[in-house]
Amino acid sequence: MSEPIYVQKILDQLDTMMESEDADALFISGYLRGQVTYVVGQLEINQQLTENTFIKEVNKALVTARQSGELSSQDAEFVEQAWATLLK
Repeated sequence: MSEPIYVQKILDQLDTMMESEDADALFISGYLRGQVTYVVGQLEINQQLTENTFIKEVNKALVTARQSGELSSQDAEFVEQAWATLLK
């Protein structure tokens, strides 16, 4: 099953980031790809995949990652900034 256009656009941008030799860009793109892939999978299973729900759930996952300490404050800030840029 192919991804909706809005998801594919973000995945394509993440792939471009992964081509960078910058360690931060590699971390951020890999982390976001994991979050995006997980959220899409969960929403597809529950037949709830819409653009708004997708964005809301990734945002929620990023807040949880920050609050749980999964990401340091600095890493969370970088990831959240990258996510905001991807949504433009």
